[in-house]
Amino acid sequence: MANLWVFFGAIAFRVYATRFIGAIGAGMGLVLAMLHSGLLETLRDNISLLYGVYAALSVALLLIYYFMEPYFTYAWRAQRKSSPDTAPTEMPQVSVKVKDPFAALSEQEQILVSLILDGHTESSIAKLMNITLNTQKSYRKNVYAKLDIHSKRELFDLENSRH
Repeated sequence: MANLWVFFGAIAFRVYATRFIGAIGAGMGLVLAMLHSGLLETLRDNISLLYGVYAALSVALLLIYYFMEPYFTYAWRAQRKSSPDTAPTEMPQVSVKVKDPFAALSEQEQILVSLILDGHTESSIAKLMNITLNTQKSYRKNVYAKLDIHSKRELFDLENSRH
């Protein structure tokens, strides 16, 4: 289990643009590997308790994955778009005109959304856009209001549903 989490962290580190998620994943993998060693040594004589702890850790990892899934879905799609050697796997579909919810955003708000989707923090977005942190927060509130969403997770879900 700990080895899989290290692998998951390494993949995240490679895929996600700002790499903070990958670093956290790799760090959690290291902590889990150390926890695994400690649990094996401590609970060697009580196998049923050891399996119970493993089950609880597995549930915790699944919950973490559930909350991180929109971010990784976006990152995987972005990586596949940028890979020139990726062949299309689906037949072309007839396009139906669907109103793009992001079309209502101003240019600055679209830049903000792009930076959020790339994984930048609030302070790094403010620096990159050359605006104050309060202005960046105002833009974010306006974006959320225009898109009728309330969280970053919903923003990623909305972006993922566009593709």
